[in-house]
Amino acid sequence: MTPRTLLSCLPLTCALTVACAAAPEPNAAASPAPAASGWADMKGQSLPLRKDGTVKHARQKNYEFITKTFQVDLDKTPMVEIRTRDGRTQWRLTGKAGAGKERVLADYQMEGTCRRNLAERLGVGGRQPITLKIATWGWGVLKPENRTWLQIVPVRFTAAGPESDAATMAPDVLARHNEIRQRAESIRLVSPGHPRLRYRQEQVGELRRRAEGAWRPHLGPIAGALANLAEYKAKPRIRQEDLTGRVKYPRGDTLLSVLPPQIPDLGPCDGYDPFDASTERSLQWHTFSHWYIGAALSDDPVWTDQLRDWSLAWVRSRFWKVPAYVYFDFDTAYPLQCLALGYDGAFRRMSDAQRQLVRDSMVELAHGLYLNALHGHGSIYNDLRGNHTSATFSGLGQAGLALLGEHPDASLWIAISEKFLLDSFNEHTSGAWTESPSYGAYGVQNWLKLVEMLANVTGRDHFKDPFLKRFADFQLMIADWEGRDLGYNGGGAGEYWNQWIFYAIARSFRDPHVQWLGSRLGGSGYGDAFWWVDPALEAQRPKPAVTGRHYADIGLSVWRDSWEEDATILLHHCGMKGQHKEQNMNHFTLFARGARVLRDGRGHGTADHNVPIVDGQKQSLYGPGETLAFHSDANSGYSLGEARKAYPHYCKKVQRHVLFLRPALVVIIDDIDVGAKPRSITYRLNPGGDVSMAADGNGFRVLNEKCLLLGATVAPDGQALPTELVPFRSGSSTKSSVEARHKAQGATRAVTFLAIEDSQNAAAELTVTGNGSALGIRAAGKTYVLGFEGKPIAGVQPGTDLWLAELRDGRPVKMMAVADVGKGQKTAVIRAPDGTRQAESAVSWVTPAMFGRRW
Repeated sequence: MTPRTLLSCLPLTCALTVACAAAPEPNAAASPAPAASGWADMKGQSLPLRKDGTVKHARQKNYEFITKTFQVDLDKTPMVEIRTRDGRTQWRLTGKAGAGKERVLADYQMEGTCRRNLAERLGVGGRQPITLKIATWGWGVLKPENRTWLQIVPVRFTAAGPESDAATMAPDVLARHNEIRQRAESIRLVSPGHPRLRYRQEQVGELRRRAEGAWRPHLGPIAGALANLAEYKAKPRIRQEDLTGRVKYPRGDTLLSVLPPQIPDLGPCDGYDPFDASTERSLQWHTFSHWYIGAALSDDPVWTDQLRDWSLAWVRSRFWKVPAYVYFDFDTAYPLQCLALGYDGAFRRMSDAQRQLVRDSMVELAHGLYLNALHGHGSIYNDLRGNHTSATFSGLGQAGLALLGEHPDASLWIAISEKFLLDSFNEHTSGAWTESPSYGAYGVQNWLKLVEMLANVTGRDHFKDPFLKRFADFQLMIADWEGRDLGYNGGGAGEYWNQWIFYAIARSFRDPHVQWLGSRLGGSGYGDAFWWVDPALEAQRPKPAVTGRHYADIGLSVWRDSWEEDATILLHHCGMKGQHKEQNMNHFTLFARGARVLRDGRGHGTADHNVPIVDGQKQSLYGPGETLAFHSDANSGYSLGEARKAYPHYCKKVQRHVLFLRPALVVIIDDIDVGAKPRSITYRLNPGGDVSMAADGNGFRVLNEKCLLLGATVAPDGQALPTELVPFRSGSSTKSSVEARHKAQGATRAVTFLAIEDSQNAAAELTVTGNGSALGIRAAGKTYVLGFEGKPIAGVQPGTDLWLAELRDGRPVKMMAVADVGKGQKTAVIRAPDGTRQAESAVSWVTPAMFGRRW
């Protein structure tokens, strides 16, 4: 039974049970219980033989295998029979004779009996040492529901006979398959023929008119090639393997001159991987996309021939037959995306035999990926909110859309991909991406390609799914004045990743602000902008607004005053972690007056973030945090994060209060309980700009051309904590972080003040004094007080113990009060001469105009 017909037979296969007598292995040595099975794991440790005579292989890592060597007379018993049961994973069998080459013997195996003729497949006879390997894969093994295992009945060697697959699905896997099969029944091909994924032949004239007009800036590198085609075609032809330097794929002026790699002669069970992972991704990101656009905009076959020849070279390599290959994630998804474009765009330049070769190869890859997804251990390993999931199912869906109507299983691949697309959209309830916003843009870029091609090929249109607008609004909220993201949870902070996705979202929702976000990068990206942009939609920078937003599903709090070039933006992250994890619970980012004074993006470690460090130990990579409270209004912002799970086990509490008295004062209060033993606590900041110590040595200053940040970390009584600058290398220069330290035992509190001033006021200083119940702060002529008891001040009564006020002539002109979550308070109150203010978590008050004039 071949992989191409397996799924069409699955209902029958799954209804059968295979009865095989479990004979003892030859020459099995008696040993005390538990007996050794002879199977060894990747570390060489023996797996025990269970009481029922089976071996249980429970996967603990993303990729694992077990091996065992047998002495076999292949002339008499050439058939190996491996029976597995109670399996929750797809597995593959490889083997070798003696010191010979390892070859793939069986793929796509599940439950049941796998039988293979070793003499034929390995090409040897006589008595041989045969080493067999059973490999399993998939991510998310830390979650109990994602753990996988196989129970293996003792292996038998028999006389020659028919081969068979272990093709039975476990009940939960079969239920998923039947659900997908029902979804697939409604999928119809509305755009027959090729090309059809991104355009149809009758649209070529309009596309070429666009390319000569307002769409031309979005063609990217192929604009030059189209305009100077003779010059590009005349360049010397070289092989891909002869490319030197970092770029290992055709791009720019080599788009039409680099030949595909040469593939060596391969035996029936052999594979050869012509690309490393970064090259195959880059081929999809850049090269295949650009060739495909060229094929649409030019009658010259050089574009389609590149698509054809590179696709054929890739599939002739049979890279999925490399023994260590696994069917999940990018290594399957990106080749599928490339092959889908190659097959669709070069269809008319392929012979029937070439089309069949590419089709068969796509089916092999898609089949393995589909089974892995059904088992629940492929690209859905962590959650639905990651870029891996989007890239993987975009690839599987594109393969199905390219082959819909040409292979019976294509609708299954489309159906499961559309299901994950919609489940992912629904999972993002706030629009926020679990990983960094850059990875979000990367993930949405993959989903949008699937959305586009679904609409083109099947008429199923998801371009106006509410998630896409939610995601764009989220990205706007955390974008700086240049449209760069503030960053959290790894990847691309302060950069432009896949920015052209916002053209597609802006076009769907006719939103000029989202168009502005897309226009920040310009160009063609991976070629997508040409298909998605509407140049007639005006781009408008969002208007200034004092606002804040909490994304409860990921624990991200953001406050800002505008999107102008002098914007002040504050971000606090304490919550869920995504597929790309950082040691960053309770990290905060501050952009002040258009300057990136405390930014994310230095690195992934604890010391790379603006967080407390206990006893020099790193935060847990996996321990999430929780945001316990959030507030935002025109005068103030507040959040409270609990990060205990990210810290060493002896920490009983690691809470951080973030208070923002707009527009110029941020207060960070760290409440940490380190238990009975004295511990060292470091409060670390990573500023951007010229960093120096304050004149009195009790604080620090960050100066750049746009703003001056004055900072100090003190105890509740006002005593400054010892602070020093710690140098680190950044590229070719040396910069400094700021570290305040103290020894603590039990519950302790430290307060960090950050006053935002004009860069022209370079002589300004910050001073802090205390009396135990309050801290007084002076910064560049402004006076503040941070209170720890709910005492009235000049007729204004904070209704909670924690409050912050700006004073003028000893009277509050602006105040915020914070509810004590630890004491069960939910509402904060301020009682003032002009009335009572109250709100959940925190509340603010400003002096009425009449008082302002009188004071």
